[in-house]
Amino acid sequence: MPIDFAADMHVFFAADEFGEAVKVDGVDGEIVGIWDRPTDAVDLGQGQAIVPTNLLSIPVASLLEPAGAALTIVRTGERFVIVGVPRLSRDGSIWSCELDPA
Repeated sequence: MPIDFAADMHVFFAADEFGEAVKVDGVDGEIVGIWDRPTDAVDLGQGQAIVPTNLLSIPVASLLEPAGAALTIVRTGERFVIVGVPRLSRDGSIWSCELDPA
């Protein structure tokens, strides 16, 4: 049976599944996103360093314009700012955002 991501999106973004409750400055209440903390290699001239990164996927219906938004991960209290240009998923329903510590 194929996965119907659009129909099952509410499961992926559920706070008791893969989702993470997020409080966005200037937005009433909490939204739920999927917070990922992969590592990335950064070139340093003659070598590379492995650094932690922070990514957040947010349904467009929860946050229409995420660029520059400041937010708090509710569970940990960590503060971030969305940097760069958020990218839309192919179907236009999910933002993919890069986060920098605030």
